[in-house]
Amino acid sequence: MKNNWQKSWRIYLIACTVTVVGACSPQTKTSTAQNEQTSDKVVSEVAKTSPAKVQPKTCKFTMGFDIWEPYQFIGFGRKVQGLDIELINLAAEELNCDVEYKQESWGNLLSLLKAGEIDFVLGASITEERKTFAHFSEPYRSEEFQLYIRADEEHKYRQATVADFVRDNHKLGIIGEYFYGEELSGLMDDDKFADLFKPAFMGEINLARLIDGDIDGFLEDSFVGASLIRRKGLDKYIAAHQAKISTGDVYVMFSRTAVKPEVVSDFNAALRTIKNNGTYDKLVAKYSD
Repeated sequence: MKNNWQKSWRIYLIACTVTVVGACSPQTKTSTAQNEQTSDKVVSEVAKTSPAKVQPKTCKFTMGFDIWEPYQFIGFGRKVQGLDIELINLAAEELNCDVEYKQESWGNLLSLLKAGEIDFVLGASITEERKTFAHFSEPYRSEEFQLYIRADEEHKYRQATVADFVRDNHKLGIIGEYFYGEELSGLMDDDKFADLFKPAFMGEINLARLIDGDIDGFLEDSFVGASLIRRKGLDKYIAAHQAKISTGDVYVMFSRTAVKPEVVSDFNAALRTIKNNGTYDKLVAKYSD
């Protein structure tokens, strides 16, 4: 590919994102003064109120999110939306809670979660290290990561697994602080292969690096990768490799500093209600079409 084309795509792909600011913690009692102060704040996005509930909201959450379409993204009119966002709105209705959204990179979100400056994030895998600063909900979906390569080089990469791709000395783009399963984690900790993993803070950067030849492939959630490539019009240049990684169930990850265990239990009850009444299946089907 020509250098001019590559540079233009790099500029186009690595676009600045707008931080949607909001911060608060779950609360069940609020003084009159606090209510007046809160009403004066301009919040970025508040979960819709269920028509069946007219009483004042009894709690408030701040959810941290990263741009990860179709799960979490900013759509028309700067509205925060996506499968995960709609799920949280439904759970908030069940709990009679308000939700504010704060956008950051995944690495920054983990730091904010540890500090209790946000209450929860979605799409998280459970690890021993994360258990030290987070509570986890019941699982709400499964996750699979796809390996993506340059379309005109499919003949070069015949590896059956992502681990084999790395062992054959190919550079792999990843997102910093993501969990890609135990096997890849082991390779990342191995001095022989550690330098082959090239972290970025967002998927668009890995896509640009692949086009520029800085990496040989990158990992992305199957739904997210397909959406990203389609939106950027790069179907002819980037292809899905046969290798995938299933990292299992994903969870809502709550801050131990900001959220009490009983709140997580209440959330789990709301999640079960959404699943049992068929609402969750309809939501997944909507984003699978």
